[in-house]
Amino acid sequence: MRVLLAALLTSLLASLLPACTAEAGEPVPFVLDADTANEMDDMYAVAQAVLDPHADLLMLSSAHFNNTEIITKGRWHGYDMDGFVPVLASQAENERLLLALGADVPAPLGADEMIGYSWGYFDGAPVPDAPAIDAIIERARALPDGDVLSVLSVGPLTNVAAALIQAPDIEPKLDLWFLGTKYDTERRVWDKNSFNARNDVNALDFLLNREGLRFTIMPGMVAEQLMFGRARSMACLAASDLPVASVLRDRWDFVGAGAEWTMWDLALTLAVAHPEWASVEARPAPPENTAPAVNVVVDIDEDAMEAHFWSLLGADCPAARALP
Repeated sequence: MRVLLAALLTSLLASLLPACTAEAGEPVPFVLDADTANEMDDMYAVAQAVLDPHADLLMLSSAHFNNTEIITKGRWHGYDMDGFVPVLASQAENERLLLALGADVPAPLGADEMIGYSWGYFDGAPVPDAPAIDAIIERARALPDGDVLSVLSVGPLTNVAAALIQAPDIEPKLDLWFLGTKYDTERRVWDKNSFNARNDVNALDFLLNREGLRFTIMPGMVAEQLMFGRARSMACLAASDLPVASVLRDRWDFVGAGAEWTMWDLALTLAVAHPEWASVEARPAPPENTAPAVNVVVDIDEDAMEAHFWSLLGADCPAARALP
C-alpha cells in the first residue's frame, strides 16, 4: 500500500513541479510581490530582479506587512508613524527603488489587509481588492493555454490568494513561489510561525488547500544560509557606481541592522533566476491542509548567490572578501 501511495504521489507531483524556467540563455520572467518597507532584504531582491540579465521582472507589486508590533509599540524602523500604512510604505519604496534603478516596470498597489477575518477565512468572508490583484488576474488570463505566470511572493500571500478567490480560473496558469514558514527537512514537520505567514495565514492556508496549484516554498531556515556581513557589504556598495547602491547602503542603518543580515528575499529571487543554485524537492503539505504536497527549496548555494549579487552592482571589491 505504501508503495502504491508513493507512486500516486509522485505522479501527481510531476504535474505540479515549479514552472519558472526559461530557454537556455533566456531570462526567467516573473512578477515580484514584495512588502518592501518591511525590512532590508526586499530591496536587495528588487535590485537583483532588475539588474540580473537572467531575470525578467514583469511587475513589482506592493504588499502589506500588518502586524501587532506596529499597533502595540507604535513604531517600525525609522518611519514616521503618523498615518503609517504598511502597504503604502511598501509602494513608496518600490517606486523609489525603480527610479534609482532606472527601470520602467509596472508597480501596482497591493491590498492593505488580509483576506477574511482574524479567526479565519471562509466562503463569503471579506476579500480585499487592489490594482495589484487585478493585474495578476489580467496577466494570467492573457497567457496562451499552456503558459504560466510565475509570481514570487516575499511578503504575505494576500494579493495572490485574493486573485485566486476572485478568479479561480487562473489557477492552472499560476506558478507561485513563497518565502516563508519553517520546515524541518529531516522530520518533515511544518511550522507556520514565520513573519510572512503570520501576516496573512488565511491566505497561506487557502493556497495550501488548492490541490492543482503549482506552489513552491522556500522556508526561512533555508533562506537563512544567505547572510551578508555589514563590513563586506559596505565595502562592496561603496565600490559600486550605481545610484541604487546608496539606497541599499542607507537601508542598513534605517532598519537598525547589526553586523550581519539574512537576505531571505534575495535568496528566493536568485533561486528562481538561477535554478542551478537551489535544490527543490516535493514534500507532503502540512497535514491540516488539503493539498497532497508542495515543492520545497531544501538547499541553496549561498556563496554563488552572494558573489553574483555583488557582480550585478558592478562592485569590484575583492578585498572585501576578507571582511565579515
